[in-house]
Amino acid sequence: MILGLEPELSAAVEQIAGRRQWVVEAPTVSRRLFELSAGDRRCYLKVYSDADAMAAEGEGLRLARAAGLLVPDVLGQATTGPRSVLVLSALLGPSLEEFLLVESRAAVDAVVVELGAQLRLLHASTKSGWGPLRPNAAQGTPTWSDFLRPPREVLEDLELSVPAGLLARALEAVDDADTTTHESALVHGDFRPANVVVLPSGSVGLVDFEHAMIGDPLWDLAWWQSCEPGASLASLLKGYGPMSSVGSSPARRFRINRIACELSLLSGIERDDPRSADRLEFLVSELSDDVAGWRACADKDYSNDVTASVSQSGREDQR
Repeated sequence: MILGLEPELSAAVEQIAGRRQWVVEAPTVSRRLFELSAGDRRCYLKVYSDADAMAAEGEGLRLARAAGLLVPDVLGQATTGPRSVLVLSALLGPSLEEFLLVESRAAVDAVVVELGAQLRLLHASTKSGWGPLRPNAAQGTPTWSDFLRPPREVLEDLELSVPAGLLARALEAVDDADTTTHESALVHGDFRPANVVVLPSGSVGLVDFEHAMIGDPLWDLAWWQSCEPGASLASLLKGYGPMSSVGSSPARRFRINRIACELSLLSGIERDDPRSADRLEFLVSELSDDVAGWRACADKDYSNDVTASVSQSGREDQR
C-alpha cells in the first residue's frame, strides 16, 4: 500500500503502474492530484468525482498527443467506488507560471513563442459538434452561439456583485454572437501559464485537460488573456501564426470570447471585489459600438489583427 493514499487509490495506482515503492511527493490541497515517485520514475494520480470529466481529460490528452503535442501519456484509468482516476506520466520541469517569475524576458518570450506553435497544433485537431469533450461522440450543440451560452448558467447570483444593467449588456453581447457555424477545434479549455510545463530542453508541454472541449479556438486565447493579461501575449500570437485559419471575423470573436471568459471567471471572484464589475465594465464598453451594428453587418469582415485586441485589453487589465 502507498503511504499517504487511501487503500482503493493505492490499489488503482499499483494495478496500473505496477507494484513499486511509490512515495507521495506532493498532494494538492484538494487531494485531487498526487505526484508519485519510485526511484527515478514519476507519475501523477488524478482523482475525479465526475466520470465524464475523467473521460474528457483522457480523450483530450489522447487527441493532443496524436496531434503532436507534448502532453502526459495516459498510463491507465480505473473506477474506485464513486470516484474515477487517471494515472498519467509526468512532464518534468517548472510551470510557465513559475518560469515567468525567475527567467529573463528574452527567455520567457522564446518559450511562449514555442507555446503558440504548440497551441496551433492543438487547434488543428478538429472534431464534430461543439461543447464538452466526450469520447467518440458528437457534442450535441450545433453552433458557436450555443457553445458560448454555458456562462449564463453560473450567473444567477451575480446581480449582488455586478450592476444588473452591466450584466444585462454583457449577456446581450454573448447572445448577439454570430450564429455562423465555424469549424470546431480541440480546445484546451483552461489555457494559462499554470498548465504549461517548461521542459529542460526548452520545449513546452501542456497539462490539465480536464476542461478540454470542442469549440472556438479563440476561446483559449481569450482565456489566456483573461487569466494572465501580462504573460507575453504578443509572443504567444507570434508563435501561433496567422489568424486566417481560425475562421471569419477573428477579432470580433476574440472579444466575444473574452466576455464569455470573464463571465465564467466572475463566479469565482469575491462578491465585494471591485474587479468583478470593473473588468466586465471595460469589456462591455469595448464592445458597445460593435453590438449595435452586428445585426446589420453580420458578414462584415473584421480585421484579422487579434493582436491589437489583445494588446488593448491587456493594457486596461494591468491598470
